[in-house]
Amino acid sequence: MTTSVLSGLTFVTADRKTPLLLTDAITDPPKIQDTMDGAGTITIVAADPQQKLLTSGFLSELSWARYTSPAGVTARYQLVAAKRTAGRITLTYEDAVAAQLRMVTSHLAIPKNTSTRSDIVKRLAVEGGVRYDVDPGDGDLVRTAVRRSPKGEDRTNSWDVLGSDIADPVNWRRFSDGRQLVVGSDAWLRRRSTPTTIRENHGSFGWLDFDLDAGTRRVHRASQATIDVDADWWTMSAGDPITVADAGPADGNWLVSDFTRTTVSTRGTLTLVRGKHEFSEAAAVGKGDRGEKGYAAGRDSGSGTNYADVPFLRRMVDYALKQEGKPYVWGASGPNSFDCSGLVQAATAYAGKTLGKPSETQWGTIVAKNMDVPVADAMQVCGGLLFRIGVGDYNHVAISLGNGSTIEAMGTAYGVCKGSAYDRGWTGGGVWR
Repeated sequence: MTTSVLSGLTFVTADRKTPLLLTDAITDPPKIQDTMDGAGTITIVAADPQQKLLTSGFLSELSWARYTSPAGVTARYQLVAAKRTAGRITLTYEDAVAAQLRMVTSHLAIPKNTSTRSDIVKRLAVEGGVRYDVDPGDGDLVRTAVRRSPKGEDRTNSWDVLGSDIADPVNWRRFSDGRQLVVGSDAWLRRRSTPTTIRENHGSFGWLDFDLDAGTRRVHRASQATIDVDADWWTMSAGDPITVADAGPADGNWLVSDFTRTTVSTRGTLTLVRGKHEFSEAAAVGKGDRGEKGYAAGRDSGSGTNYADVPFLRRMVDYALKQEGKPYVWGASGPNSFDCSGLVQAATAYAGKTLGKPSETQWGTIVAKNMDVPVADAMQVCGGLLFRIGVGDYNHVAISLGNGSTIEAMGTAYGVCKGSAYDRGWTGGGVWR
């Protein structure tokens, strides 16, 4: 093995020539992002007009990058993606903890009501050979079966299962802090260590920018904030607790969501988020259905077709329900926040047939495809779409649950939540499939 260093960045490959080729070809400062919403990454852009990297065999072999910050914090990353455009190659290295768990794809089935979430996290982490820190939870057993690479279906991996089957149903986080797998609730993350207090324009910090979640009668606490920090000094990781002081409505407890910097800059940007609500264990409703108590399947639309039995609509609704509790951000289409049409776009994409946004375009597509139905019918369809277009101050779209309720990105004061389908001024309905 051979290594080459660039501002704390070390490339490790089987071919001793490749690190030198790559180092000489880098055109932009490598960008590093630690995140609480998945896996941290290093992004590198290299010029390769003579195709030396392309023909070296580098892109077809396992390779790694190690980054040691000026503060002495070291993390390891594995090359997972390469994109070539007009002689330039963009390389994406993913946090090695996540990359290692992605390689575990063998069949696994854990029956429902046999293990707690923390037990399953420990089992998959040990199996994948990674260190872990997990929320002990309340000791309740997971009420749905956990499956990896089900026989006869597409292969899945431990990293994805830890997200979709373990963390997402109860609104936990699943990420790597660069050294270990971390899975748990925001409340637990806040208790893991003593918060660090920060003040804008004080010490190593710059201005604090934040978004306020405005309700109809009062201003709610800020839900996201960013602040520049001296990257040479900062040693905390994604998921660590922060206390903001002397910033008015942004004062209080936060968690480090992201830390983004380059290898050649002395400054980095911190993104902070408020804690999100932890869901209780949901009762299972049929195979693979994690519907919450009170969730009812849709009824016949009146046309003779029970749309609720269409697999596409079930996948779409299942995805939308799992986003409950995430914030509303205008223009967002996931995975961490949504606006109304963004939730519909993401849910339909997950189900296999994307309905493009915004809501006015979605309605136009529904009509053009002859998939529009009366509002009363759409309200009875589990997966029906309810539109309000061209009236009031703004357009809106919601997903019907077929029982008089909806799942929707309702607004900044509510986020993704369930609502009533009645008396909302809908102007049209549709069934996308």
